[in-house]
Amino acid sequence: MTPDTLAALHRAAFTRERPWSAQEFADLLANPHTQLSASEHGFALWRGIAGEAELLTIAVDPAHQDRGIGTQLMNSWMSEAAGTCTSAFLDVASDNASAIALYTRQGFEIIATRTNYYHRPDSRADALIMRTSLPFSVSRKSSGGLRPQGGAGADSPLPTQSALRKVSLHHTCPNGQKAVDPTPPLRPNPL
Repeated sequence: MTPDTLAALHRAAFTRERPWSAQEFADLLANPHTQLSASEHGFALWRGIAGEAELLTIAVDPAHQDRGIGTQLMNSWMSEAAGTCTSAFLDVASDNASAIALYTRQGFEIIATRTNYYHRPDSRADALIMRTSLPFSVSRKSSGGLRPQGGAGADSPLPTQSALRKVSLHHTCPNGQKAVDPTPPLRPNPL
């Protein structure tokens, strides 16, 4: 996918937050640590540095959502990341229940909260910081979700199919600025 295609898809998928521009995608893709997992209808952009993988953004064409593609793409990028990383993290808006459910099925747990991180036209939302350990294996019991290696379904191969589903999350804007300036401090999650 070209930066223009990525930006158009991101704009269609992210209607409550500022979508990233083609130039921002081009800048990210120029970084050797940034990886793109893509399919015809979406993409996941992530980076791996010092043994940690960070999901930067994931989006899917709204016309192709709710088809399990997000799970497939999560499996794909996490499988790729497991080759060089021992943990993965992301952040997600606290009001994005479907994304939180997807990430939880993938083995992510909430480790911290950034208060009022996401600015919306009519409100603000906290960012939940989520983390999991790598490598993963597919769990048959969870309909294809990932579980830490050695868990249920550890003998199942990881899928390599790249696809995706819209979930609203941003960690750091591609230009290096935080989505909210200044970034509120992390606080332990009470859950």
